Amino acid sequence: MKEYISSLYGRIPTIDDFADGPVFDPDKSSKEEYADFCRLVASWENDLMASISYNKDYKQYGALLKSKTSSTTSLRVGGDQMVTGWLPHLRAGKKKDYRDYLNRAIPEIEPALLAKFIEAKYTSGNIIFWKRHRESVNTERGKAPILDRIDLTLESLKRWYAKESGGAQESVELLPQFNEDRDYFIEIFGSFKSFVSCFKLEPFLTGESIIDLEYSNLDSEYGERNVLPVTEGRFSDKLPENYERYLRNAIVLIEKRTKALAPIFES
Repeated sequence: MKEYISSLYGRIPTIDDFADGPVFDPDKSSKEEYADFCRLVASWENDLMASISYNKDYKQYGALLKSKTSSTTSLRVGGDQMVTGWLPHLRAGKKKDYRDYLNRAIPEIEPALLAKFIEAKYTSGNIIFWKRHRESVNTERGKAPILDRIDLTLESLKRWYAKESGGAQESVELLPQFNEDRDYFIEIFGSFKSFVSCFKLEPFLTGESIIDLEYSNLDSEYGERNVLPVTEGRFSDKLPENYERYLRNAIVLIEKRTKALAPIFES
């Protein structure tokens, strides 16, 4: 299984690389894994996508996705890291609240755990494609109240699909973005289940529910798996109270997805 390390550093970045900003965005400088992931998706046998092609000449690199169900649907998509751990937020000097939060949280965490999380970030199990345009899902999920959390992103997408089908009418974060990308989510995937299946996101779910990355304990096979939605107020501008647990759970799920993708990469 190929291991990806940001070309910006020539090695796996550490928290110290983000301590004093600004620094370059790893998403813009680490494109080899996106190119491979794009080729991987193109190789999957599925009934959703006719093709997905990678072109390094796109601004910030990108891919073109074509639908099997609609001859007119051709969309630009871009790769992104699903779980960031808020390290990229440190590159912007105005993000003082993130800096203060991490300065309080990180000293309590073993350096080996941080290194393991950063390494997991640069593997195929942490990559996904969103439709590329201004104010996209990818862009807006980095802001409050989602704050780059893939579990909250998936929960919001699940609620959106339910709303589209006339089901539960729970509040949907990122509603304008999902509505804007309806041709991506509906014409390409059709359902939340198909979206999950196509991108091999099953490790992030238990049954039909999204695993909560903060309040679960996934270190063992029989660890506690709490699910979203949880108590009122979670979808507010609130960083995890237990940052260490969030990182540990993220590592477990990213590694599971990386292993699930490995046979496809190696075939």
